[in-house]
Amino acid sequence: MTLEGNLRGDEAVLFATGEFYMEGDQKPLKPAVWKALLANSGIMQLQEGRYHQIRRMFETLGNKVITLHRFQTGGLMLGDVPEGAHKVLGKADLEALFQQ
Repeated sequence: MTLEGNLRGDEAVLFATGEFYMEGDQKPLKPAVWKALLANSGIMQLQEGRYHQIRRMFETLGNKVITLHRFQTGGLMLGDVPEGAHKVLGKADLEALFQQ
């Protein structure tokens, strides 16, 4: 994922607490793992998937997500499925999907 502005530096700690609230929510988010890669990009691992969660998390901190790419769901690696396309899941894919 790429952000419009540079990271603050405290995102990983805030997202990992299990006490982070997005603007307008009454319930905190489950802990999430944020790994910064560059000054304005990184990888996020979520335990839940609320509506536009990653975008809203960074908006709460005053930043904007510019690009976002999902590469894994559960234990299922999505691979090179083109944007907007679908993949027919086999038995092994379904088992991987619910692992983790």
